[in-house]
Amino acid sequence: MDPISERIALNEGLFREVNENIRAAATDGRYDDAHFVCECGASNCEERVAMTLDAYCAVRDHKRHFFVKPGHEIPMAETVVERHDRYLVIEKPPEAEAVLEQGSTD
Repeated sequence: MDPISERIALNEGLFREVNENIRAAATDGRYDDAHFVCECGASNCEERVAMTLDAYCAVRDHKRHFFVKPGHEIPMAETVVERHDRYLVIEKPPEAEAVLEQGSTD
């Protein structure tokens, strides 16, 4: 994996960890949706994505899937696999799994 793609995957993995904390806080039964951090590869992105907890969990069901705001996808490093009004679901290539696992606290 080239250094740019590796950096992008590390950034996305970090945003995933932040969003797992948001999901945990939102699952106390009071909320049906939450505002998650865009999981794009830009380290300075502070955009939020409003989505239901079910939609969030559906993205998390796939290890290499992330969600980003439309326009935040990086074609050289990922593939758009779903399009929604407020977000896109992207898929990282198989070789990104090792990099994603480096940043995981699971």
